Amino acid sequence: MHHNVRWLTVCCVLFLVPSNNSCVATDTDSQWNATCPSECRCGRKQLLPLPDDKPITRTADCSHGKLRNAPANIPADTEALLLKKNIINRIEPGDFQDLTALQYLDLSYNDLEQLAPAPVFGNVSSLRILNLEGNHLSTIPHHAFAGLVELEELRVSANRLTDVQRHAFGGLNELQILILSRNHLAAIHPEWFADLPSLRHLSLDHNQLGTIDGGSFLGLTGLTTLTIAHNNLSVLSADSFLGLTELAQLDLSHNRLDEVPQRAISVFRRLKVLLLDDNPIRILRPGSIQGLTVDELGLRNMSSLLSLDRHSMISLSQLQTLRIHGNRKLIYVHPEAFDDLPQLEYLLLHDNNIAALYPTVLTSLPSLRQLTLYNNPLRCDCNAHWIRATLTNGTSYVYNDTLVTVVPSVERVAFPKADRFFCDTTMGEDVGERPLLDVPISSLGLPTCKPTVIALFNDSYQKEIGKSVALDCRAIGVPPPSIHWILSNGKIVKSTSNYSRIRVSKTGTLTVDNLKAEHAGTYTCVATNLAGYDTTNTVLRVHSGHIRILDRGSTNSFVTVSWNGTESTIATSDYLILYRERGSDRPYGRVHLRPYMRKYTISNLKPETTYEFCIAYQHSRRTVKLNCVDIETKGRLYMMRGIRTISKLTILLALCLTSLGVILICVLMVVVRRYQKRKSYQDPTGAQLAGLSPLASIPGRRHQDHRTGFDTEKVGQMSNIPLDNLYNPPTTPLCTSTTSLISTQSNA
Repeated sequence: MHHNVRWLTVCCVLFLVPSNNSCVATDTDSQWNATCPSECRCGRKQLLPLPDDKPITRTADCSHGKLRNAPANIPADTEALLLKKNIINRIEPGDFQDLTALQYLDLSYNDLEQLAPAPVFGNVSSLRILNLEGNHLSTIPHHAFAGLVELEELRVSANRLTDVQRHAFGGLNELQILILSRNHLAAIHPEWFADLPSLRHLSLDHNQLGTIDGGSFLGLTGLTTLTIAHNNLSVLSADSFLGLTELAQLDLSHNRLDEVPQRAISVFRRLKVLLLDDNPIRILRPGSIQGLTVDELGLRNMSSLLSLDRHSMISLSQLQTLRIHGNRKLIYVHPEAFDDLPQLEYLLLHDNNIAALYPTVLTSLPSLRQLTLYNNPLRCDCNAHWIRATLTNGTSYVYNDTLVTVVPSVERVAFPKADRFFCDTTMGEDVGERPLLDVPISSLGLPTCKPTVIALFNDSYQKEIGKSVALDCRAIGVPPPSIHWILSNGKIVKSTSNYSRIRVSKTGTLTVDNLKAEHAGTYTCVATNLAGYDTTNTVLRVHSGHIRILDRGSTNSFVTVSWNGTESTIATSDYLILYRERGSDRPYGRVHLRPYMRKYTISNLKPETTYEFCIAYQHSRRTVKLNCVDIETKGRLYMMRGIRTISKLTILLALCLTSLGVILICVLMVVVRRYQKRKSYQDPTGAQLAGLSPLASIPGRRHQDHRTGFDTEKVGQMSNIPLDNLYNPPTTPLCTSTTSLISTQSNA
């Protein structure tokens, strides 16, 4: 039995002619007469994925048949084989070898658990679309699709993939669409895409990707669409998308990004659609999205989004559609949030929590055609006056610090569903959901209204010493209010103030770095304009957190301590180590810690004594203990570890040096000995005797040679030594001066 499996996506019309155990399928022009297996229905179908020039395909539809294997006797000229929603659990390399015309193979929603070793589909080189969706595959082996040289679309979504081997897609040079959605993939390997030069669309949504390493997509220089939605991405590096020079659509929605990955997306030069929907981004701060070529941007259904700050989107010169709706906590939009968007036509702000929108939204967007603002709890005072006036007669008002001016009609801008513009408050009174059109324009007040603080912070905070805290405060009002802060010590801090650890941004965020205990207290945000002021506050509590002092070793005279382990460092110089004998009333010894110290050794301690060691914080003139530990020193006979304990490396080095020294000494001794031996063969003493005075040869005559210093009397006496028992050398005398001299005198 020969089976060939191809997966298809959409089918429309089927013409059947039944028979006993098979059926003959024909179409209206009788171009295909085929004997069809009884389990299938054969005929002409218009398969939408096919090119326009070939919409009608010879199709064998064997779907929904509870088949365990592909049926035999599929017509050899079948172009599309549909086997979806059966119970096929395995395919073999020869299953479809006779289907030389097959272009579509649909094996979706079967029970496939693995692919046989390559080439499973090697005999179906004409295949263009393969659908393996909805099976139970956990692994795609190396070269699983070898031989499919014409394959253009591969779907392996809704499986159980945890492992795609590195060359699983090798040889698919014509592949344009790869769908790996709804699996359990936790990482991307660049080797997957090394042999896919034609790939245009890649879907990796609904997986478990936590990060994207740099260079993961380097081989996909022609990719235009990338979908990575519904993953666990929290951070993207600057080179995560390196190599995607042609990318036009990027879907990062439904991830865990708490800020826009501006560095990662700035590499795109042809990006047209960027979707960041449903990410836990809290505030779009200045420059969050800038310098892109997108014409559509999605920021929808973001459950944590509170504020669109000044210039949060800037230099988006081609942006036409901006979707910021369904964000139920979005309450504040800065007057200059949408500056430098010259081509923006559609601004969708409905279904948010916006309290006020400044008229600069219109004046700064020259191309705007539609603004949706329905289903927002508007504050119906002078903040909404311009909206009400625009809905009535097309006249709006722009406010600056000192003046109210009337601007030309904005009839070019449509406000869909204006009857659903609701007031949450009117002149400070809660009125429920009252339609804005029902509020008389005269009751909205002009020309100014005092500020209303929008606190984007909690009522209180618990922070550790050494950490940082950021308190975001915004305000609405006419004219737009300015914001400053009153610190816990009563000092006023503005955006122009100059403090090393404390600063206020132009948008109203107070940041305090390297918290000290003295920073605890009440912090007040103050918004002011010509009409008045408004305030709100929060309480900051500063505690020691998890700072711990740890024993890192002791001897009879010193103790080494660290804090929070060696991974933590002290970022300020306000910490110190206190120590003294346990139970003593004497003052603590004090060691002031320098920034980024990791450990410290206290010396000159008593043996066999328990000491109390504390890490403390200097608060004004008061010392606050954060954590203490008791450590006992060793006995008097305990050797210091630095003396007693020698590392293996030190021992090895000493042995090497000793061995080298011994070798050098041996070599030197050998050289010296050879030199002496050679010199001795040259008869140096005989050379001296050869130059003696002739008197030296006269027996009994004493003479001292002035050139050599030899005593001739002693030499003469040597001639009286009996030589009977001495060895008489053969022809060559022994090379010593004494024997040479004796031999000479004997001969004489």
